[in-house]
Parts: sequence; structure tokens; C-alpha cells
Amino acid sequence: MATTIGTRRHTDRFTLIKENPAVYENRHTNWQSSAEVVGRTSVGGAALAIGIEGLRASLRSARLGDRAETRTAAFGEVGIDAGRAATITLGVRGDHSSTFGDFVSPSVALALPLTGRATLHGSAGRGFRAPSWTDRYYVDPANQGTADLVPERFWSGEAGVRLHGRGTLALDVTGFARNASNTIDWVKAANAPAGTKWVATNVGDAEYRGVEATLTLPSTSRWSGSLSGATLSFDGSSGAGLIGKYALRPITRRATAQLSYAPTTSIRATAASGRCAPRHRGWLPHGQRTARVAAVAVRHHTRRDQPRRRGMDRCVGEDRRGAGAVCRRELAGRAVGLLIAE
Repeated sequence: MATTIGTRRHTDRFTLIKENPAVYENRHTNWQSSAEVVGRTSVGGAALAIGIEGLRASLRSARLGDRAETRTAAFGEVGIDAGRAATITLGVRGDHSSTFGDFVSPSVALALPLTGRATLHGSAGRGFRAPSWTDRYYVDPANQGTADLVPERFWSGEAGVRLHGRGTLALDVTGFARNASNTIDWVKAANAPAGTKWVATNVGDAEYRGVEATLTLPSTSRWSGSLSGATLSFDGSSGAGLIGKYALRPITRRATAQLSYAPTTSIRATAASGRCAPRHRGWLPHGQRTARVAAVAVRHHTRRDQPRRRGMDRCVGEDRRGAGAVCRRELAGRAVGLLIAE
């Protein structure tokens, strides 16, 4: 049995135009307090995990107003040894929001060795993404939130093959799909005149289909690296005649190279560089078809920093593509990073 309790306070001052704060300025203070209890055991040949979570979030903002929300969740996951190194993972998660009500998110994942060096894997799941306070209440000269937005719901799945070489050398090729309803995006008419605001909107249904491939390179105790690429197709017929900032403007092609160096067991530096192509190139300079992105990060962790479950706002399907586990995991610690896009 493991129990985690935490609280976080965040303050922010946002100025739209630095040289002229009077145009738009906002100050806010946000509190998040959470608790989680997780129990794990084995029953026969199955590994079982069950848990509950609770979160209380509050906001005091000059522009977004004073807001509060309570979320609770219960989840369970069972991993079954299906023989011959095959595994099946079944999960279900129930969430309750004091603002949006109840949601149930089931999931299933499978790993099936085909040969000594090839594994078939797949997963499917249902999830939701609740609109944020920014989506609902943010207003500035260029953007308008919508208070009565409803949560976005989706089904997603993926299937692929992982080929294992010597050491860490591996190639993974995966196809994925995601069908969403009540998709949330900031939109305006494609032929809107200059100065028209972006408005947070439930634009309807959207379908994403794609393939991604990752080549994990041979590594040493200090060095590791990978090469990856992805292509995606998008059908957002419900948003016909609209242009969006995010969901209606996905990255349709991506290529990335990543290199990591760990001088000690507690410090790791990672550098990544790549190119991506958005579905619409309105935010790129005239004539430019792709954008270059580079990032550098340094992370420090100690023995006390064990893998931990993400807060429940990260476990309800925010990822546009992901499916599978009830709740993803992350490595605790501290990190500093730099992101450059051009």
C-alpha cells in the first residue's frame, strides 16, 4: 500500500504586450492539493493494482475570476500472464468532477512475442479531456473563452511490432487511431477578417490516423539515443470552414533525433532536434513548409525519487494519441530545459 499527499501553489503575472501592460495584464494564484492511495498484490498469475485519488483545485485570477473544482477517481488494473511471455493488461478508471460529472475510461493492452526478437503489441482505450479554466473563461483582445464548453470524449488505439537487436538496439513501428467527439479547439472562420477573435469551441467530431517509427540506438552506461518519425492524417469535417490553433491544426509529419548523456546515476542531460510539418502552415513564414524544433533538458533525481503516478488531470486522455494504461507514470525529480522553435 502506498499513499501520496501533496499540495502546490503557483502564481503568475501575464502581460500581453510588455511595452504596454495596460492593453492586457493578468495576475493569478492557483492552489492544487491532492491525495492518492494505491494497493498492489498478486492473485494467482495476475498482478492487481487498485487505488483512489482526490484533488482540490482553486484559482484566484483578476481576469478569469475565482474558481474551484473537486475531482475524485477510483481505478483498477490487472496484468495477466497469458503464457509464452504474452501479457494482457485490463484497466478501468472512474472519474467524478464537481463541474462536469462522471466519466468511465476502460482500457486493454496486449504484448505477444512472435519470435525471440519480435513482439506484437497493441492497446485500446476510452478517455476524455475536460475543458480548462483557460478554455472557459480566458478573454483578451485576440481570444475569447466559452463558459459552457463540454468535455471532449474519445476512443483511441494502436497496434505495432517491436524488433529487438543486440543490446538496446530496437525498432518499433506502430499504427494508431483516435476518434474524438466534442473536440475542443480555439477557432475562427477561415475567411474571417483581421482582428477576429479566436473562440474556444466544441467543434464536433475528429478522426486521427497515423504511423510512427522509433529506432533505439545501441547505448552505453552513459550514452543513449534514438531516431523517430511519424506521419498523421486528419479528418475534421465538423470543423469545415474553420481554422483552429490546436486540434484542427495537428502536426502531420515529424522527424526527431535524440541523444542523452548521464555523467552520474542521478543526472541526465538530453538534447533533441527535429522537423515537423503542420496541417495548416498559417503560423509559418511565407513559403516555409516545415518548422525546426530543438530542445535541451537536464534532469536530477535521487534514490527517493521513485516513479509516481501523474496527477489525475494527466490520466484522463489529454494525450491526443495515447491509449492503454489507466494512468501513465513519470520519473520524479527536478528538471530544467530550453525549447527553441523556428
